Amino acid sequence: MAGIEDLPDEMLLSIFSFLPASDLVQCAAVCQQFHSIVSGYTHLWKGKTYITLTRPADLHREHVALRALPLLREVSVEVENRFAVCVVFPRLVLSIADLGALERCPRLRCLCLSTRLNIAEHIMSSGSTIDFALLEKLEIVKTRPLDCRGPDFADADFLVSSALELCPNLTQLFVCAEILSADLLEESAGIVRLRALGIECPTLERLSFLRRCSDALEELRLEGCAALPMGEVAELRHLRRLRRLQLHGCRVAEADMRLVVAALESLESLHLDQFPLVRDLSFLQPCGRLREVGVRFPPLEPPAHANGRVVRAPLYHITDELSSALLRLEGLGYDSRCLDYLRPLLQCLQLRRVCLCFQWRSSRVAVSSQLVKINLRHPKERRRGSKY
Repeated sequence: MAGIEDLPDEMLLSIFSFLPASDLVQCAAVCQQFHSIVSGYTHLWKGKTYITLTRPADLHREHVALRALPLLREVSVEVENRFAVCVVFPRLVLSIADLGALERCPRLRCLCLSTRLNIAEHIMSSGSTIDFALLEKLEIVKTRPLDCRGPDFADADFLVSSALELCPNLTQLFVCAEILSADLLEESAGIVRLRALGIECPTLERLSFLRRCSDALEELRLEGCAALPMGEVAELRHLRRLRRLQLHGCRVAEADMRLVVAALESLESLHLDQFPLVRDLSFLQPCGRLREVGVRFPPLEPPAHANGRVVRAPLYHITDELSSALLRLEGLGYDSRCLDYLRPLLQCLQLRRVCLCFQWRSSRVAVSSQLVKINLRHPKERRRGSKY
């Protein structure tokens, strides 16, 4: 007598598509055929959630679930008090209490991995639960200051070099560390294939290693690199394929920015701080390639319309001509010095978006911020859309 396992894969796919994630996990444990279908077809998991929470001594059900998962877009590994698996497909958050449990977990296939520096050493090893052959993006984020469940110190140099060596398809790397060697980055062979690079490191002193990325790098983010000497940002002029650039918490002079912007022929998006040594944004006027500019202003007093309270709205959208948008912000009580800083952008007719980050001082919290996104509508576009 024929059974359900005798049905063709197309019919089983149709049946499995109606099942919740927990039942898909159970089906994957029935036989090799069911496992191949459940773990091989991502559309079965779209919009589905699977969450478990158990003791580290009883991990069988969770391991079965991890084996059943198809290719994931993103995996985040965290250290918590209990072992937990949270899948909101295509994203997985894996929480562990015992770092050794990582070596006992089934191999996970993902495109992006996010983890903290103090446990990244356990992940970037030969016994890792991550399939390095598929990994395209790695984020090593800042360790919690009071997190005593991991090592007191993790060698970011070792982790970065291991990632560039173990992950042949890695093209996006973002790392946050107190210490990171520019010499190591310059010597790593894998850095030449990076298309996106983000570094948050207060002790980084050189950017000459970026010359090795000039043929591939399209996105660069430098955050909190306060130790960079004046003039070092001029090294960015060698990144001829760079399309997106973010500079926050770095020492930058106006002459450096003029040199960089003039040299980067592919630059489409620029986000930066209101640097003390950059008087205004007039250096952007000759640049006809930029489509987006973002500026983060230093902490200010709350605007008048907030009645002494911090502005609570985290995001404010405006669609208008830039001149009208600035007048509207001025009428709402935003600092006129900040708005004057932006006025040279009125001459940049190619811009399509301006993103502003205002930060307010508060008695209850150190800094509260608000993001203002201005989608620019130019005068010619307004006339073209009119009926008359």
